[in-house]
Amino acid sequence: MPAFSTFFPMLPSDLPTIMEWLRTKGDQRKFNSLSEVEIQHTPKVFQVKLKLLASALSTLFDELELTEDCYAVGHTSKLLAAELVNISSAKLKKNVGSPCTVVFIDRTLDMVQASSTSSSNLADKIFQLLPKLPGHNLDVVVDMTRLISSTTCKNNVLVPGSLAHSPSHKEAQSLLSFMVMESKQDSLTKIYMKLVKILKEESISVPEDTNVGKVTTDKLSLLINYFRNNMEIFLKHSAVLQVAMAVVNTAEHEDNSCLEEIQSTEKVLQLSLNEEDSPSCLSHMLMLLKNVREGIRSYCLEDILLLLVYVYSLVGDESSDSLEEESNLQDTIIQDILSEKLTVKTKFIIDVKQDSEKVVRNKIVGCFQRLSGLKHLRDDFTSFRELFRNTSSLHNLRSYEPILKQIVEKVFDPKKAEINDIEFKSARLKDFIKSGFSLFMNVSKPHPSDHPVLFLFVVGGVTCAEIQQINEYISSQNIKTQVIMGSTNILNSQDILSRIFSQNNALYMPYS
Repeated sequence: MPAFSTFFPMLPSDLPTIMEWLRTKGDQRKFNSLSEVEIQHTPKVFQVKLKLLASALSTLFDELELTEDCYAVGHTSKLLAAELVNISSAKLKKNVGSPCTVVFIDRTLDMVQASSTSSSNLADKIFQLLPKLPGHNLDVVVDMTRLISSTTCKNNVLVPGSLAHSPSHKEAQSLLSFMVMESKQDSLTKIYMKLVKILKEESISVPEDTNVGKVTTDKLSLLINYFRNNMEIFLKHSAVLQVAMAVVNTAEHEDNSCLEEIQSTEKVLQLSLNEEDSPSCLSHMLMLLKNVREGIRSYCLEDILLLLVYVYSLVGDESSDSLEEESNLQDTIIQDILSEKLTVKTKFIIDVKQDSEKVVRNKIVGCFQRLSGLKHLRDDFTSFRELFRNTSSLHNLRSYEPILKQIVEKVFDPKKAEINDIEFKSARLKDFIKSGFSLFMNVSKPHPSDHPVLFLFVVGGVTCAEIQQINEYISSQNIKTQVIMGSTNILNSQDILSRIFSQNNALYMPYS
């Protein structure tokens, strides 16, 4: 939902801001945790955005002729679910349409996939590396210049492409959906075979590839060259060519080597968590900064912060890192920024030309406060507390288990056991009676798997890899329920940095 692409769940570090806003209204109350915060306690800008999002979702369900049962995982999701329930109740929607389940999930409960560079999903790589199309929140700029002859196009004219096309371009939409849902290799093969088919239909001879199963971006790039300088075919198949060129642009992007370097660091951090005698994750980060100072690595502050988001969210409150290590890392980052050993690329975190030493120090301290909030968001959970856990009986190695996948597994567990971490929200009297009487009578409580349609809505953004994982799980388990995923945004690393570390959001904007 592009209109809500900047909406993001609250963090524990937002509590001082919320209390400060309340003090401007003469309210001196104090909060010890997010669970104490109600919608009326938040700044007006945040309230308006949340209410508008709930209203948009309510309209969507009206159009689909669905009556929703709302569930929530995470505090902001609970506020959103409650608001949607209130709207539905006011509209007297009960028994109007077919029943469906909506489960809202806070993005902040699992930032691992969103902050990682190791996604094997091709669409994620495109959204990560290609620049945003001006005026758009989701679409990207695709450089199409190589398909235009230099004799028909001046050097200073940019030929832009994009991924979003009208419904009439069904083939391009199908390819984009395939990239989101399927593996990188399958996506490359699908696009390659589509281009081969187009060339054959246009009677353009192409050397036969005897090894189609191993399609690479180089092969795709060579195939695209057959469309060059042919304006008639270019215009006829421009939508498909834009999708194909997005893949080629991504493969040729200069930041690929940096992403691979960060990916190797993520693997080292996971391995260290599996070895008892291995240095802690923060010790690894200190060594990483040492390598940056010595010119061995070329990481910037943004890379370091993303790795910290990855680690803090992955391990949660079970981190073995000491407060002393965290303090040392914090001081090292500050000194490296001030001595210009660690570069900063985004001004919304630190403006190296404007910010004084005191401001830099305060901002980095603030970054660690927000990171600390990420670490404790799952403290009260019972089912979804751990993201890094042992999922195999064959070995003792732990691995990352996404919270979305855990939620779907629990929802479709044949035992249909109560899930304490998923809170049911309803304004319907019969549901409250049903929930209450089930405590002492043989009456089943409402369950997320009760209905034939399940909406999973991630508040704060989702990655294509997560959509792919859920799709693969649903297919592998032969689940008959229709599962639909929605979110406020498709995330890349820049989004993560701005949502967590920037003060330009709904909670920090001028109070009203």
